[in-house]
Amino acid sequence: MKSYFEQNDKVLSSHHMLLSLVDIAKQRGVLPDVLLKGSKIFYSDLLREPLKISSEQLQKVVLNSIKLLPQGDVAFLLGRRLFPSHLGNTGNALMNCRHLADMVRVIQTQQTPLFPLLFMTIKRHKQQHFFAFNQSLTTLDTRYYHFLCEVLASALVCAIKWRLGYLPKLCFMFPYAEPDYIEQYQVNLGSDISFLNSVTQQPLQISIKSDDLYLRFCDHNQSLKRHYLNLNSSLLPCNQKAQAVGLIQYILHFIDKNNSATLEQVASSLLISTATLKRKISAHQSSYQQIIDQYKQQQAMFDITTLGLNNDKVANKLKFSDTTNFRRSFKRWTGMTPNELRQCYITNKGLAD
Repeated sequence: MKSYFEQNDKVLSSHHMLLSLVDIAKQRGVLPDVLLKGSKIFYSDLLREPLKISSEQLQKVVLNSIKLLPQGDVAFLLGRRLFPSHLGNTGNALMNCRHLADMVRVIQTQQTPLFPLLFMTIKRHKQQHFFAFNQSLTTLDTRYYHFLCEVLASALVCAIKWRLGYLPKLCFMFPYAEPDYIEQYQVNLGSDISFLNSVTQQPLQISIKSDDLYLRFCDHNQSLKRHYLNLNSSLLPCNQKAQAVGLIQYILHFIDKNNSATLEQVASSLLISTATLKRKISAHQSSYQQIIDQYKQQQAMFDITTLGLNNDKVANKLKFSDTTNFRRSFKRWTGMTPNELRQCYITNKGLAD
């Protein structure tokens, strides 16, 4: 079994998501076959056995829904419907966690059945936890990526409210310009929301006070949690020790372990040739250098804006030969110098405060 999947691989367990989308569309007068047009998915198939679909197929249905249901609330409605009943054994495991930190650990180990197209990394600074959600596959249409971010954010808010009974302060930073339907963000997610207008290749970022992660749920059952996680493990093929992840996610994880990793080393770990890996990355409208740049840019942005590191320290962390090369690369990535970013961040933070 492959340790990664690509855009046309039918590996996504998105049956319930599609049925929910169909239901929302039907309530608004859009027939199922119209919503599914061009996806090679048939409504009759959805009514029978759960089926695996590809990211390309899901993208087609999502883009159809954006065109046919332009109100801007569909992704948020969908997110609210996912937890817990549409998440199978993983949803049941999450319902039996002790606190949010426990839920985070389950999410980390159960990414593929939960939300395979965005993956989470965690950082901590000054009693604050920062959760970054990157794309597992390069999205060919930005509207699809925005939709996925909205679904994920809505699902997380719903899950936290359900388990705690209220919503602690969450800060959302979306990696794109403010949409026309901003009121949907405010109604569904709260008021502490910001958007990045000019910086590319950033993840969706959600931050929360570290102490809030350990607020205990009144009802939980660790034995049941382990039971449902074991059920998930038992469903994996015998020759597959771990769940497959998106190709871009696999490469970013490899680089994170060794940020001087070469294309040849990544290809070797995937048991494919360098030429084949180049071709696969190209099919995702990217290149190995672009993935390297994405990784370093995101690290630099966090180190500068959140950790407050100077250029020398950031350049050293990212293994640049000197600070001049780092500044030049940063300007190429973002269109601004590190000092210009610092000034922009201070100005925006002051306005927010």
